[in-house]
Amino acid sequence: MANPRSATHLYKILTPSDYAALPTTPSSSWTGASIDLSDGFIHLSTSRQLAGTLSRFFSTEPEVWICGVERQRLGPEDGESPRLRWEEAAGTVFAHVYGTLSPAEDFTIRHKVERGRDGEWVLPELTF
Repeated sequence: MANPRSATHLYKILTPSDYAALPTTPSSSWTGASIDLSDGFIHLSTSRQLAGTLSRFFSTEPEVWICGVERQRLGPEDGESPRLRWEEAAGTVFAHVYGTLSPAEDFTIRHKVERGRDGEWVLPELTF
């Protein structure tokens, strides 16, 4: 598996109600969904981590939104920044944003994702 730190895009999974609550004004600050607020950072996944994150944390949801942000918007490409940290979880490292995002500007990719007839998530092709 590719090193998650080499991903060019990172993704936030949102329930439909969390997606509807996103600020839409450019330059607006967003500190995350309820799980993010309780943990103190915004959880992000690479495209290759999404299936596991969906299974682990969104197993009862019939649909979600996947919003993508270009990795370069979060800090230097060669490592961590005060805003972006890579932290261990579930046997790998995940991206965590300490601070805010501006959904209207940062989320350049948005996909509504539903389950197929077999109950599995039908994920679009996403950039790693």
